[in-house]
Amino acid sequence: MKKYSVFSSLLLCIACLATSAVACSSDGPEEPKKPDTPVTPDKPDVPEEDGKFGLKPNEVNAYFEGRIKETSPKYEVSGKLTTENITAASEYVWGLWKQAVSTAETEKLPAPATITVSWADKAPVHFSWKVGSESMNSTYALKGTKPATGYPMFIFLHGSGDDAYMEWTNILYLIDGTVTGNNPIPSSFIVPKSPKGGTNCRWFPPTRQKYWERAIRQALVGGQTDPNKIYFTGISEGAYGSQRLASFYADYLAGVSPISGGDQLFNAPAENLANVFYRSVNGSEDTMYGRYLLTNKAKEELDRLEKAHPGHYKHSFKMLSGVGHFEWKYMNDYNPVPDLVKQTRNPLPKYFYWENFGMGGQLGEGYRYREGFYNLLVLEPSSERNDNLVRDCYEMTINGNTIDLNVNTVKVTPTESVKDTYWEMQIGVEKSFTQATKGKVRIYLNGKLVDLSKPVVVKVNGVEKFNGTVTPDTRWLVESCGIFFDPERIFPAAVDVTI
Repeated sequence: MKKYSVFSSLLLCIACLATSAVACSSDGPEEPKKPDTPVTPDKPDVPEEDGKFGLKPNEVNAYFEGRIKETSPKYEVSGKLTTENITAASEYVWGLWKQAVSTAETEKLPAPATITVSWADKAPVHFSWKVGSESMNSTYALKGTKPATGYPMFIFLHGSGDDAYMEWTNILYLIDGTVTGNNPIPSSFIVPKSPKGGTNCRWFPPTRQKYWERAIRQALVGGQTDPNKIYFTGISEGAYGSQRLASFYADYLAGVSPISGGDQLFNAPAENLANVFYRSVNGSEDTMYGRYLLTNKAKEELDRLEKAHPGHYKHSFKMLSGVGHFEWKYMNDYNPVPDLVKQTRNPLPKYFYWENFGMGGQLGEGYRYREGFYNLLVLEPSSERNDNLVRDCYEMTINGNTIDLNVNTVKVTPTESVKDTYWEMQIGVEKSFTQATKGKVRIYLNGKLVDLSKPVVVKVNGVEKFNGTVTPDTRWLVESCGIFFDPERIFPAAVDVTI
């Protein structure tokens, strides 16, 4: 992002006040001190006696706390569950999960602050969490009256300028502008500040991944957030980050909006976005690192996917003619909030594609893989995971009570090199597929995906692997809740299949 002198920043602020546009500054106040004491979410009213739905709260909480603390726990306690009490049992399990989050999390998401017109000038820090050996200060704030389903939540990522503090405060100014006015859009925002700027500002290594998961996990139990309206967006390095994170966490998102940036497609598989709205705004003269070229490549790929899968891969691209890298005067074009807030997640799609790529490989950190996606859990991967450009791919289609799962191993090859004196980028990608011959997965099910009263058929690569009834069990409610930490994905049934 551009840097501004004090004088030019003052002129910008005066102009912005006159036109109700967004202000910007590069000369903000000193780094805030220690954040406010976090507010622990209220503990839910969960009965402590054993035996409700055959569950023992102490056993369930031990499993949940193990999931939160990443001790790789297993929950293998079966319990009878009828179709009539699935909803009540799911709510009970979610209550136990909320209780576990409130007691097991060592770093808490505080109560959100309220954004005022002068909010950005105060550059507030509301919480500070560890990312590896460093700390990441962050703002968590909201605007407007809370909708009945909860606030839409935007995770807004800044650019990688040498001064991370300036980049962070620029995002705060931007947010002030996106939600002020006579009819502000009710929204909540999490705005992290990278511990360092420059090449040390990366949003996707495993230490950062755990930050996003913790933030989403706590937001979902905190009572403020609509679980089906969560979005990643960001500028410049934040654009690369939001695009890559969207492919990694697509099952949690309703939409994503990279601004003034585009990631390489082998780092951010577009196929994973079948149920996520993708919005991109870039300048036609934003040539460094091939940004506008990468943006065009993403558009071409999503155009192809949308044509092949009507109703999926919805997207919007705007290329600003003659515009370079992020110019404040085009804020009305960049502003992601009005377009994204219209999008609502489908947490239980009957079609998805998942290229399970390892994300990381920066800041001295390795690669980390997701263990599940939507209603699929990987029990045994099909590839060896010793090459991050060789990945397992899962494509699921549900038609009635028939589940077709195609499992392949894909070899990803970066292509089309573009370069300048100080950089080189591969803007294209080629993929070759081999049908998987090993591996094991668990498919979670509920009454919105299939009719649980009738037999279910599961085919893997065209071969029937399961044909029979599935029995609801409290085990699956507890296990899926701990894995996905999502109130929309607490599943009462599951089928294991070998590839």
